[in-house]
Amino acid sequence: MKDCLVSTDVSLGGCNSLCSLARADILEQESLLISRLRHFLSFSGHALYFPTSALPEEPEYLPRERKLLLPLRYGGVALGMLMLHGVRAREVRPLFPLLASLAQLCLELLQRVKLCCRDRVTGLATEDVLYGLMEAEAARVRAQLSRPCTEEENVPLHRLCMGLVLVRVDNGRAVASESGFCFSDALMAQAAQAFAREVPPEACAARVGRFGIAALLPAVSGRGVCRQLAEAALARLSGVCLPEPLSGRAVRPVVSVGYAVYPQDMEGGDFALDMSEQARRLMERARLAARVASRRGGAGAVMSFARILQEGGSVVQVLPLGRVRISLGKRAKAREGLRFSVWEGGPQGRYKGEIVLLQVTEQDAVAETLHLADAAAPLCEGDALALLSEESGAPRQDAENGGGGNEGEEDARGICSHGMFLRRFALERERDERFALTILRREPDGSDEDPLTPLIDAWKAAPALCGERVLAGRYGGNALIFYHPGVEAEALAPHWAELCTALAARGVTVVAGIAGHPFLQFRKTEAPECALKALEYAQLLPAPHVGVCNSLALNISADKRYSLGDVFGAIEEYKLALLADQENVLAWNSLGTCYAALGRHNEARRYFLEALQRSPGVEQAVQTRYNLGTVCLQLEDRKAAAEYFRQCIADAPDHLYAHLRLGQLCEDAGRRAEAQKYYEQAAAIEEERERRDGEVSNVARRCLARLVARQRKGEEAREMLHDALLRNPRDDATMRMLASLYLDGGDDPAVAETLARRSLLQHECAEGWRLLSRALAAQGKSREADEAAARAAVL
Repeated sequence: MKDCLVSTDVSLGGCNSLCSLARADILEQESLLISRLRHFLSFSGHALYFPTSALPEEPEYLPRERKLLLPLRYGGVALGMLMLHGVRAREVRPLFPLLASLAQLCLELLQRVKLCCRDRVTGLATEDVLYGLMEAEAARVRAQLSRPCTEEENVPLHRLCMGLVLVRVDNGRAVASESGFCFSDALMAQAAQAFAREVPPEACAARVGRFGIAALLPAVSGRGVCRQLAEAALARLSGVCLPEPLSGRAVRPVVSVGYAVYPQDMEGGDFALDMSEQARRLMERARLAARVASRRGGAGAVMSFARILQEGGSVVQVLPLGRVRISLGKRAKAREGLRFSVWEGGPQGRYKGEIVLLQVTEQDAVAETLHLADAAAPLCEGDALALLSEESGAPRQDAENGGGGNEGEEDARGICSHGMFLRRFALERERDERFALTILRREPDGSDEDPLTPLIDAWKAAPALCGERVLAGRYGGNALIFYHPGVEAEALAPHWAELCTALAARGVTVVAGIAGHPFLQFRKTEAPECALKALEYAQLLPAPHVGVCNSLALNISADKRYSLGDVFGAIEEYKLALLADQENVLAWNSLGTCYAALGRHNEARRYFLEALQRSPGVEQAVQTRYNLGTVCLQLEDRKAAAEYFRQCIADAPDHLYAHLRLGQLCEDAGRRAEAQKYYEQAAAIEEERERRDGEVSNVARRCLARLVARQRKGEEAREMLHDALLRNPRDDATMRMLASLYLDGGDDPAVAETLARRSLLQHECAEGWRLLSRALAAQGKSREADEAAARAAVL
């Protein structure tokens, strides 16, 4: 039974009835149904039919075609017809009197699995089911990011994410304490039903903990879809009300909503963890967002995990010496050195000053006061925080403006406080036309010693790094920042590498990022930001982990912007990377990708050609040629596209997508035999990857199914598509193709509607909305069909 629960794919539905089995359930649990039948019969393929006319009462075997038609009936309801292909006569004949009972047994198993996967009180999916789906969806997102997309799957990276929306019933415990647990269960059931009405059929609604409800939105949802669902759920839940049995008073759930997305809201180290651990960390981030929403906005508030750092923090304790404890910790992605403006009563209230983070723990952080707007109005508990950018948060230099206590002092080792360093840096940089800034950070290692002591000792023992005018300051609890006047960043790099190597020999792992000025058009005030870019670059380098802010560091920073959907910001940084190094092939290639994403294919082609001319190795040249072929295809230059794809295959015979593109070109030209050859080669590559790496891809199978369907071989196409869905139940393109076949074949349009809806949130496209419109129109739902058609017209 274990494999049943893992492979059932119970996702996509809110509060389905617990006591009935529907046609949609058979589609959702198709893999389980087929795996159970294989215990009794061997067959080479299968297809599901959902005819609107009456089904035959008994199974039927067609010996000439070696097909078995098996009616699916449960509880006196005709659900559909299963066609098994390649069934041997000598195997099926002894079982023939038992086939109806065998089908009934398999359907009963589906029903039991459905019951096991639903929460008894709310009717939603259980928490274990939700985590299983989160693991599968996270793996799918990472697989998508690790390979190029076909044209039909081409979506912006910032939308290639899995969304988790969590509704927190804040007064759940109070209701249970005052009115009893049975009453609180009844209130939760009503809240769950209201929530499920807003959850699309493609998503999974589940109960989380005792007083939480969550919805998992499949990949390619984006933050906007999560926020829309969160706000719609709040509006719907505001109308939930249940009278208490004894007093008759109306009790309403007090809710707050938080949401997080994968992988954008994860940290670099998280991706090395097991998928099960990653799923639970994402849930914790959604919970944290809901808690912050409750604290900052009260009942009926929505908060994204990504916005917690920007606007979700507050002062929780005022400490001596001008320091405060704030509510942001490492869990909210806070780090040492970040600066915040402080506001009384929120960003719309009175401005009170600025703080900088000194030491960050998991739950909270200690910050130092940089500036007070009014010395008579000190920082207080409950003051709201807003994250400052590097430039907008530049420290005030006017001593009359006041500041935190103890900022003007150095410790006995000559290390400035962070606020003191910023003020001295602001003065020193005006005296020097050339300088370098270094951030040295110690990686966590579980040691109980002061994390900065070994760093300071090693720095003092390096004469090349501590000169007369060198400034050293704290950059949080585990990092230092250094100002080196009159030197080049490249000249400092070997000395910092020596220091990092010496520390590594003592078991202390450190990372150093160095930024020099002048560098391109960056201003002196932007040197700390450049040093942070160098630090991110250094983390990706092998030991001794020393990075200089150069072309490659800018490239990595631009990649980060592109992954967050800031295409224009990424283009700006890629161009800066090229200004720093014209031979940066990654920057040329990435610029082409950005312009292709914007639909400016001629410019993309020019950048790809530049990348191809500078490609140092075969691997980079292969990817660039593939990009060029794709862009040429968009520009209707099919001859050039075919040539680039053939060159890809010549250099990399296992390049899956080059085979697929060539197959599409041949298919469009009417050369179906040649197209089939390329698709079959691609399918062989898919099978080899699945066998070797466990990577499941159905692109070649879909292409073959489309080719077969065009040759009027509908049954064979259905078999291929059902087999593809067994391999990957979240394959949205396969769902759309199968829904189209159901509509064209006269099957129940409600099944086609289910498939179309399941595919839409995974990849919202005009084709999916048009299919949904067709399915709704076939059922007589003209108003909904018109709405779906209108959505298709917009895309």
